[in-house]
Amino acid sequence: MWAWLKKSDMELTYDAKLWTPAEWRKHGSDPGNAVFVITTEGPLYQLVNGHYDAPAATKVDRDFNKMLKSLGLWYDMGSAVELYFYDK
Repeated sequence: MWAWLKKSDMELTYDAKLWTPAEWRKHGSDPGNAVFVITTEGPLYQLVNGHYDAPAATKVDRDFNKMLKSLGLWYDMGSAVELYFYDK
């Protein structure tokens, strides 16, 4: 997943963080059944919140969902900056 995000210019090194369920609980939030949580305010945030520059957004969004499916994952938004990832 990280390799795809980097390759697709969804750079996570400056604004995003991946949280394990234990880390997310220590942060004071409940991850529910999520296998991990990502917080972001950069390009990934823009993509999932519909602010990514079109027409490139359509392809990136399609590729993002295809990559998640290949990993057996799906996501749900916690808030605009939180993505909860689950096993299918």
